[in-house]
Amino acid sequence: MSLAPLQDLPAPRPLPALDPQLVLPQEFVLDSRRDLTRRLLRRAWGPALVLWGLWLLLSAAYILGAAPSFWVLTLIFSLAEPSLGSSQRAAIGFSWGDVARILGIVPLLGTGLSLAALPLSSALVARLRPQEHLGEEDFQRAVSARAAAPLLIAPCAAIALLLALVVLQVPLQWRALAAGPLGAVAFGLGMVLIAFVILRRVLSASRLLGIEPAEALRQRLQGTATEDAPLIAARLLVQDRRHLPPTNSLQEQISLAGFGRALRVAGREWLSWLVPAALACAWLIFTAVDAVVMFARLLETDGLGGSQTRSELPWTVYAAGIPIAALLVAGMGAAPFAAMRLARSRRGSASDLRTYPLWEDRARVNPWEASVVRTTGWLHGAMAIGAIAALTAVLLATGTMTGAGWAWIITDALLLAPLIGAAGASAMRRGLREVVYGPAGRYVRRPVPWMLVAPLHGTRADRAADPRVRAEQRRREIDAAGVHGLLLLDAPLGETAASSGGAPGEGADGKAGGPDPAALPDFGASADQDTARRSRGPATHAIPRSETVLRGPRS
Repeated sequence: MSLAPLQDLPAPRPLPALDPQLVLPQEFVLDSRRDLTRRLLRRAWGPALVLWGLWLLLSAAYILGAAPSFWVLTLIFSLAEPSLGSSQRAAIGFSWGDVARILGIVPLLGTGLSLAALPLSSALVARLRPQEHLGEEDFQRAVSARAAAPLLIAPCAAIALLLALVVLQVPLQWRALAAGPLGAVAFGLGMVLIAFVILRRVLSASRLLGIEPAEALRQRLQGTATEDAPLIAARLLVQDRRHLPPTNSLQEQISLAGFGRALRVAGREWLSWLVPAALACAWLIFTAVDAVVMFARLLETDGLGGSQTRSELPWTVYAAGIPIAALLVAGMGAAPFAAMRLARSRRGSASDLRTYPLWEDRARVNPWEASVVRTTGWLHGAMAIGAIAALTAVLLATGTMTGAGWAWIITDALLLAPLIGAAGASAMRRGLREVVYGPAGRYVRRPVPWMLVAPLHGTRADRAADPRVRAEQRRREIDAAGVHGLLLLDAPLGETAASSGGAPGEGADGKAGGPDPAALPDFGASADQDTARRSRGPATHAIPRSETVLRGPRS
């Protein structure tokens, strides 16, 4: 049964921001950050194996990156004449002892250094707020990503440090940023991305937090027709209140925050498939260039040592490429807002402003959103073509265009530029609402029992003893009780029991509920005396219950 179309929806109201210091103890997934860290340490053997393999590949890439094609030639020479292979290895700068030490020591040290970031993983995961994610799958994906990302800080820092040392001409086997080292860097970054994907599977949210996987929830929803079905469906995916086009047209104008959100949304999509494709092309091109340069050196008359053939990138690539890339990134951040301005005439064509899960449904009922997505993709692709043309013009004008440069220009124009356009459109299909409004958690809360993964400080017991948490729990009880419940909660215990039909200190069921703070002591009067006094009627010198008794005649 399809719902009626909705138009002219009011602007979504931002919800109050969550104060982590007021989260109740039962609203944490785990007892403490220490508990989360212990869970990570118990499962550290899986990430350790992945990281050891990554560091081993990075070490091998450093060895082979000094001269990849020359290494292959050296191995061939070693099979024919071992002494000739030794001389070739000495020309590269490595001995068998150097190779053994690098491959044996660096992976072990690197794995230990990477695992030292597990407390940072714990801190990042603990700050996640399950209710602010639209779906259970998004939340569990965020948990695994935050757990895995800090473990790759050390490999990325090692690659950046190596590049800096080469640029500063520190004595290493890599003497310059030639084709071989650049191909090895591309290979290393590609291995880091693959390791990130594997680590996310190893450190899944269901294993770390002990919660039900999203796929299991989906299967349970399909096989149940009980009263819990709506709650399970809402836990899997809650309705997004950030409708498009926005009611306030000012949200379509570019701002610094919107510019940053647009780049963040596009960057997530680039990491999915644009960056892997670019790294694969870089590795292939630089490896081919290194082979061409090696054979050119072998054919030169002055020998390998005095060869004039170089594979380093010309200085104009850095001098012109970095500013052009910065302008390209800035243009991509502004492209969604330009697309919204161009689609302004189609604001009234949307027949339904709700957020449908499938893009085909959204595009059919909301031509404005479809136009913005399509235009953003075209703008990203056109900007990429413009950047390629500008860099080509600079290289031709300065006379520094080479065969490798032409290979890169053709690859960029035929492969990477279309991928940039497609990635821009895909990013807006997934995240245009985030660009316009910000995170979904500002406007909707998913009905799950947890507000934080773990306390930022201390344990659940420590949070329960915090006066601010106790006051917050009291406030929620009063809000849930309503007007009559407010009177009961604020009344003294004796009055509460009396109003419920029991004696002071008893609950509604007649059971003892504790001493009445408003009752006077009986100073040891027995139950029999009390019974006799009740049988004789009101005592002569009993404490009066009201002023009327004082003014009445005395018996």
